Amino acid sequence: MFKKTNRRTVFVRLAALLLLSLLLSGTASVLMPALPLPGPLTALMPALPGPAADLMPAPAADLMPALAGPLTAYAGEWKEDYYRASDTLGENGLSDAQTESLDETCITFMKDFHADLSLLAVKTDDLEGGTLSDLARGYYDDCGFGWSENRDGFQMVWNVDTDEILIEAYGAAVDMVPADTLRWIEKTALPYKEEYGLFGPMYATARLLRIHLEKNSGAGTASEAVGAEAADEGAGAQADVDLPEDVDPVEGVDLPESVDPAQGVDLSARVGEGAAMPAWYPVYPEDFPKYHDETAPRVVDTADLFTSDQEDVMEARLAQLREELSKDIVIFTDISTYGLERKIYAADFYDFNGYGIGDEYEGVILFICMDPEDRGWWACCTGPETMGLYTETIANEIDDLLYEYMINGKYYEGVSDWIENFRRLYLTGSPYTPDWAIAAAAEDGAKGRAPDPDAPRIVDDAKLLTEEERALLTEQADQLSQKYNLDIVVYTALSAGSMERQAFSDLFYSYNGYGYGDARDGILLTIFKRPYYSPSLCMTASGSGKNRLTSVNESRLLDRCESLLDAGAYYKGISQWMDHTDHMLRTGRVPRSFGFWIFAAILSVLAGTIWGIFSLVKAEERMDTPAIKKDAADYLVRGSLKVNKVRDEFLHMRKTSAYIPPEDKSSGGGSSSGGRSSYSGSYKGSSGTKHSGSGRNF
Repeated sequence: MFKKTNRRTVFVRLAALLLLSLLLSGTASVLMPALPLPGPLTALMPALPGPAADLMPAPAADLMPALAGPLTAYAGEWKEDYYRASDTLGENGLSDAQTESLDETCITFMKDFHADLSLLAVKTDDLEGGTLSDLARGYYDDCGFGWSENRDGFQMVWNVDTDEILIEAYGAAVDMVPADTLRWIEKTALPYKEEYGLFGPMYATARLLRIHLEKNSGAGTASEAVGAEAADEGAGAQADVDLPEDVDPVEGVDLPESVDPAQGVDLSARVGEGAAMPAWYPVYPEDFPKYHDETAPRVVDTADLFTSDQEDVMEARLAQLREELSKDIVIFTDISTYGLERKIYAADFYDFNGYGIGDEYEGVILFICMDPEDRGWWACCTGPETMGLYTETIANEIDDLLYEYMINGKYYEGVSDWIENFRRLYLTGSPYTPDWAIAAAAEDGAKGRAPDPDAPRIVDDAKLLTEEERALLTEQADQLSQKYNLDIVVYTALSAGSMERQAFSDLFYSYNGYGYGDARDGILLTIFKRPYYSPSLCMTASGSGKNRLTSVNESRLLDRCESLLDAGAYYKGISQWMDHTDHMLRTGRVPRSFGFWIFAAILSVLAGTIWGIFSLVKAEERMDTPAIKKDAADYLVRGSLKVNKVRDEFLHMRKTSAYIPPEDKSSGGGSSSGGRSSYSGSYKGSSGTKHSGSGRNF
């Protein structure tokens, strides 16, 4: 794709072939007497000048000056088989003229500084899951780029989908341009895309590298003739590019000779008020020294979403968690990202303001952007432990919970819930593990507590019920419990977390003090329900409750309320479950459903009909066939005919209706409508620090 046949290469090859032919002709003249030649060739010999050596001086003398540079200074030092400027963008890529111009610019650079230079623009798909650094190295090696046997040079790779530019140095080039200057060039070259398109950042990269090397290293040692020739060719090619002749894309750019603090540059300097970026943003993002600031506020509400009291409550809670978890949790809101992606802006705020615990700066920041044109959030994780916990599955689950609050404008409630979800994630590996389960795990696996008559019989952690509904169901459960001397309990949970559902339900019953007497008599219905998932059910029975709850009764009880819960009728479904539990405790069994009796009736009718038809057929087989009469009157008994008034009588009515199948509901917890979140397992902020995270619009 990027192979080329350069005009200068063609010329050099033709000249080499001509020289080779002359050498061969000279050799042939020496060998000629010893070789038997065919007649025609022998006949031609007198027409040729005598010794071939007589031909060498003039042509060789004419050719050698032009070939001196490439054949002596550069032979074997580098390859010119591929363009130094390429892209994978098809019709949207560089024009032929732009490619030729950039190629000459790179080759001139290489001859002047004895370091190769390659420029490549790609799409995200070209990475195939790898990094820009991996692609840069592979492309540089595959194309055979590099000066001398050490393959000295620079490779620029630009992901045009994300506008991320990376410049890698290889061999001796590593010592020619400091890494911080390469990062500066990457950031400085990108804005030229707006005016000059794809050509701008690629040409600006080459120019900025040249400016730095000329200021700090001086020109290379290429011969003046070759350097002048290359410069002339480059100037000629540049005229075909869509750039004004008198405009230099990097004119006026003052590349600092060094950002060494020893030379008076303050790497920790901030842009301050009035700049294009927020006042806290660093002047030198790539070189900004990271630090820890225990006194920095962990709630920075630039978008003014919270009251001062709410901020104080969250700030106090985050201080507790920082002490408990040794992890930083930060809340940041703003009305703009100042042209950066949300994920980059979130990472930069975290990296440049002293957040993070330990050498790995462990922690997470929730950034909420209230820009009317780009409203959404990004949760940015830092440090190997936090990034390892925050998988794509966990990210979607936490974002699902936050989304419900955000779309309803409940920012404080949503952020408070998000903080607790992350606390649970740090402690248990799941954002859903409730506090009682965390406490149970911390108490050396304690299996239960003494019976607690004051324990609430309706616990709605999943928030499926209104306060009024919860009060009515509590009264119904209390009455049943007192009537039969066993606990009737209902518990709604978001998830079982990392536990099996049955073990989770059993632990809730025993750890929270439910059950009458020593046998802990009682029955518990646990409903697992979280946003965008269908509910799943589980039952726990103990003591006399276990004796009553046979497998048949359990199946019928769950059938009674499952369809109602699927339809979102949580109050009605739970109330009906308690009604049928009452019937089971009174009679020993759960009544069959109305649908069952309808089915049984239909089955009975069908069975009777089939038996009647069978009996009729058998009877007909046993009957004698009467003789056929020739006239209808022969069948009449005289004087017996009597005609009465008649009326129509409908024996059957059939009503038809269209069957509407129910919506697909997942089983065992359902499938998430998530996946709406954007997730990144690894990316870098402006400082170069690695992060992961996810976000969603609202």
